[in-house]
Amino acid sequence: MGINSDPNINPPIEPSLTAASIIGSWFDPSRNGEGFHIEQITDGSAVFLWYSYDLDGSKKWFIGSGGVVTENSDHINIIFDQVYITSGGIFGMGFDPNDVIPTVWGSAEFNFQCFNGTFNYLALDAAYGEGTYQIEPITRPINNAFRCE
Repeated sequence: MGINSDPNINPPIEPSLTAASIIGSWFDPSRNGEGFHIEQITDGSAVFLWYSYDLDGSKKWFIGSGGVVTENSDHINIIFDQVYITSGGIFGMGFDPNDVIPTVWGSAEFNFQCFNGTFNYLALDAAYGEGTYQIEPITRPINNAFRCE
């Protein structure tokens, strides 16, 4: 089973750089083992997950929602005023959503072109500091009607 190539069912889409065209997974090749998943949601804002590590080297997910999307002809900018981390939850049958505590960790900004971009972060905790990653896509949905080239 695959994508139907009949142009009457799946008409060709004119490639353009939009927030919808950059959704998927991105990473910085110099930081293999970390990465991001970016989505634009139906209200036009964006969400992301940053798969990384905490200061002790344990796996940590950083979460941003309500990202403000600005589309230009040559790049997409997404600003997340608040990036969160969570604590308190446990795996399995003992999970209780009331135990999960979201905490504002900092802020983040993405600037995307079709095949590269930057990720900037600013943590509230000086131990995490601030930084910039040079990112590129790993995956994009195969059935995404929006394409940039």
